[in-house]
Amino acid sequence: MANVLTIASYTIQDSAGVKAPHAEFWLIPDTLTVATVMTWFLGVGETVDDITDGQIVRVSVEFRPDFSGAGYKTVPVANSSVEKTGLFNFSQGGSIYKSPLDIPAIATSVLTSGGTIDLTNADIIAFISNQTGAGIGGETPSSKYANALIALIDALQTFRKHRRQLNRSTFEPG
Repeated sequence: MANVLTIASYTIQDSAGVKAPHAEFWLIPDTLTVATVMTWFLGVGETVDDITDGQIVRVSVEFRPDFSGAGYKTVPVANSSVEKTGLFNFSQGGSIYKSPLDIPAIATSVLTSGGTIDLTNADIIAFISNQTGAGIGGETPSSKYANALIALIDALQTFRKHRRQLNRSTFEPG
């Protein structure tokens, strides 16, 4: 049994409509169900609510598991850029609108020579399958509005500016 660093964040709004965050960090056993963890944090929120005159308008829970053994890259690929992205638009149940997923630093290995996303690439096929099929425990991929993702509509390479962060990381005083 391992403990997972878990962050509960409560957004509190005052009578003027100004919002401020309150975050708490907990080590939670990985054997607990999501329902148990959510019930716990809603109860913790009650104690926060009792000591604030503001209104809790949002609660979120973030799990930060140890992923060192997951097999992810240990360093970024040379010349990769988070500004070059792969935008995948999915249809969603109960809505006529697209649900986008944007992948920063899209791998050049999944692009065609013309710069489009190669939908026949095995890694792209696996990604799309993960986003539209049920998970191993019955998990359902969904949009931010909790609508199930149905199918890929389109995919394209896009560019998103991250200049402020880039300027901070590459700044060298004279």
